[in-house]
Amino acid sequence: MLVMACFVLMSGRFPFYFDDAFISFRITENLKAGYGPFLNKGEAVYSSTSLMYPFFNLLPALIHGENWIDFIPYWNGLMIALSFGICLLVSFNQQQISFRMFLLVILPFLPWIFGHRNLTYANSGLETGLYMLAISACLHLKKLHCFSPWLIFIRPEGWLAGWALLIENLLIRDKKAILKSSLHIIASLFFWWMAGYTLFGTPLPQSIFAKANHSIDRINEIQKGISYAMFAGHLIPFAVFLFAFYRFRDYRKKVRISLLWTLLYLGFFSFGAAWWPWYLPPLYAAFWYMSLSAGFRILADYQLSKLHYYLIFLVIFSWSGRQILSDFPASLRSSTACRERMKASRDLADYLRKNTSNHSSVLLEPLGMMAWYGPEIRIRDYPGLANPEMAEFLRDLPWKIPHRLTDSRTDSAILHHFKPEVLVLWPEEEEAFRQTNLFSKDYRISAKLPYFPEEKRLDSVSVFVRIRS
Repeated sequence: MLVMACFVLMSGRFPFYFDDAFISFRITENLKAGYGPFLNKGEAVYSSTSLMYPFFNLLPALIHGENWIDFIPYWNGLMIALSFGICLLVSFNQQQISFRMFLLVILPFLPWIFGHRNLTYANSGLETGLYMLAISACLHLKKLHCFSPWLIFIRPEGWLAGWALLIENLLIRDKKAILKSSLHIIASLFFWWMAGYTLFGTPLPQSIFAKANHSIDRINEIQKGISYAMFAGHLIPFAVFLFAFYRFRDYRKKVRISLLWTLLYLGFFSFGAAWWPWYLPPLYAAFWYMSLSAGFRILADYQLSKLHYYLIFLVIFSWSGRQILSDFPASLRSSTACRERMKASRDLADYLRKNTSNHSSVLLEPLGMMAWYGPEIRIRDYPGLANPEMAEFLRDLPWKIPHRLTDSRTDSAILHHFKPEVLVLWPEEEEAFRQTNLFSKDYRISAKLPYFPEEKRLDSVSVFVRIRS
């Protein structure tokens, strides 16, 4: 409980490092105001990848009032702490060991759960915290196994949890369970499909269409998946898991469904999609359980003498303490960066509001914070998370497009087709635009604002306005 409470309190230091969270926040605000689950009023676009998350956020929004997003880090921290708590409780209850042994198992996890990467990736206002809690509950609590396919409502690939359950039932040859899990898979897909079609006129999130023609380095994504398969660099828990998996047959059966889901999840993002930072923490919901269960299983089988216990405790305590201390400077930088990026986005939205017409179309890539701080600004985002016409145009280009506006050929095509009145560009994007003829002839710089000085490609943002019709 103490570890979980500390996690919730620490979460408040890491507000929103990533821009995408604010897409869901703006949709929640529009839901509150009666405009529907849309990013822009009156535009029925499926902008949030998660069908459920904007609705879920109505709860903190109604409880906390106008400044509700200030409390979201604590909500996410609580859900992630509960996710870890479920992993800990289920794995601990499988064995009978002393409190002293319990401390030996929990100690290597402290750098993991308090690491800045875990907190910034998993606690940035996305649906990740909710997803981690749901994964822990559905995979590790037997009574909730049947709800695994319904995680598709939290994220589309959440459906993989249902397939992990089905494969598990096939392996144990339980015909009744196979039929039940199959029906849940079909029903969850049907209702998710119908919900999306009813609300937005399409069952698929707009992000799928927007990223359909992205240039993806598949080898790099596979390499990421392989590195994540080794418990994302947390070597002691990984080594404990490998030893228990090799040594104990009963342990393999207990963690099989979690391992099946892990392999499906790793395969999906490595071979079929692409890894983004917030896709990593849900793996922890499985990794925590598998390595905690392994630690408790090993200690139940190998009784340590007091001398051996204290020696091992001292080694792990020293290692964990060193990891936490070495991570502390990066943790401080990450915490500061969250607030810097929010302030810079708010200042940019204020500038656009005061210096451009409300009827001007603004082309930019980081949609989320701008949609939150400037809901009245007409944003034509790249690659089209809120603009189906942009996504459709980019999808039909005969070449692959980068994630950002860093390809002059793509930038030139966009300028010719859409003719946006205002451009908001990072330095690397501005460099690409300057290689196009239309940009140099038709646009002039209006302002250059500081943004995120610690990262060169985001250290400033330039605003350009169209001077020729």
